[in-house]
Amino acid sequence: MYPEVQRRVEYFLNEKGMALKSVLEQLAAFSIQNYPDQIFHKK
Repeated sequence: MYPEVQRRVEYFLNEKGMALKSVLEQLAAFSIQNYPDQIFHKK
């Protein structure tokens, strides 16, 4: 065994990524409103 330290990585959005924020929020809201009651049909 080799002792290892788990790495921590932080990500940040740049200006182009932040420009998508409102689009992603609207997509998330649409997904929540149209989420099916049952995803998989039982056989």
